[in-house]
Amino acid sequence: MAEQHVSDPAVLYVEDDPNDIRLMRYAWARVGVPNPLHTLREGEEAIRYLSGQGRYADRGAHPMPCLMLIDLKLPGMSGLDVLKWLRTQPVLQTLRVIVLSSSRRPPDIATHPLVIDAYLAKPAFFDEWVAMVQSLRETWLGRA
Repeated sequence: MAEQHVSDPAVLYVEDDPNDIRLMRYAWARVGVPNPLHTLREGEEAIRYLSGQGRYADRGAHPMPCLMLIDLKLPGMSGLDVLKWLRTQPVLQTLRVIVLSSSRRPPDIATHPLVIDAYLAKPAFFDEWVAMVQSLRETWLGRA
């Protein structure tokens, strides 16, 4: 895995499927992304993290992410609800968000005042996960 530098901001991955989390972590390591990947499994937990509430108040251990990857289908509060909350937070207006979904069809979010930076279908095979993470690194994290 690539060496992390102080200048490598965190990426937040909000996903409830342990297999997808595992595949993302493996692909992250394979590509050598230096940005730390923080994973959460619930929408409510993502809001606590982004708000710095409770155990997430320590920004040394739980840094503000430069990018959030989120699944729309989460237990409890959905990813869509997290996005609705996120876009009402002035301090988080510039957080880049990529929706990852099992669906190949983007949801109709045009009816909501939500801003997402990209919508990606979750890969089916590990080599596709690696390609997706490589693209994320080059496009969203500014590294070739």
